[in-house]
Amino acid sequence: SDSSSDSDEDEDESRVKVLNTLSLDSEFKLTVCDAARLTVEDDAAVVYHSLKNTRKYHETDPRGLEFEVDDAEAIEMILQSNPESAPLVVKNLPHDSDKDRLRVVQ
Repeated sequence: SDSSSDSDEDEDESRVKVLNTLSLDSEFKLTVCDAARLTVEDDAAVVYHSLKNTRKYHETDPRGLEFEVDDAEAIEMILQSNPESAPLVVKNLPHDSDKDRLRVVQ
């Protein structure tokens, strides 16, 4: 078995566990500053990030995560947060509905 695929499977399992326990009272924070940026393209808010990509070698192109334009304010709040500060709380994100707040964090 390839060790990188084992690692990917472990990450996927961890993500599933987190998503199953996410609630409006869940606290979260970024672990890295300045690793992502938000742009609005056509009718989408797109977050580009360079995670898992070293600055020295730039092994992969920046990856984009696409969201609805209405999510941009909540995403911007997350991206501007400081990992050294208190965690954010899902229910405090600026959005129209609790369902949307949860979706953005997921």
